Amino acid sequence: MIAALQGDKHDVAQVLEGLFPSFAEYRGKFGGRSVDEAKAEKDKRIFHPRFFRQYFLLKVPSELFSQKEFNAFQSSIRSATEDEVKTKTSETVRSLEQVDFKRWHFVHRIESVFEDFNATTKRAFAAALWRARSFGVRMRLNSSMRSDVYEWRFPI
Repeated sequence: MIAALQGDKHDVAQVLEGLFPSFAEYRGKFGGRSVDEAKAEKDKRIFHPRFFRQYFLLKVPSELFSQKEFNAFQSSIRSATEDEVKTKTSETVRSLEQVDFKRWHFVHRIESVFEDFNATTKRAFAAALWRARSFGVRMRLNSSMRSDVYEWRFPI
């Protein structure tokens, strides 16, 4: 029985190399290829820190804003007016006032799909999140968001 398992080591190593790039790098595979963390998160790869536990718990950890919650949020704002988006975003941020990391994760989820929204929705997010700064919300600004947020910051 043990002898049969020895032949499977190679197959197991190949599976692990595909799932965990660091394991592949450790074994000298992929030539030190860098991993795109943003893509890994978007693809929900098992090696990404925000998804590793979910693969074994079979549920989203309570400190994360789940994909199901975020999909419901996105659905609720899909055809909403600018004021409705501001209100819904502010309500969601306030509902997470006592759970800092979950609130951060909600903002992070917005940031990760920010480019998918139209200009009106982007403006509403910027306004709502600017107002939410009193709750400690910080939104990392990528280059495409930076000018918009600064442009909208003062008139709001």
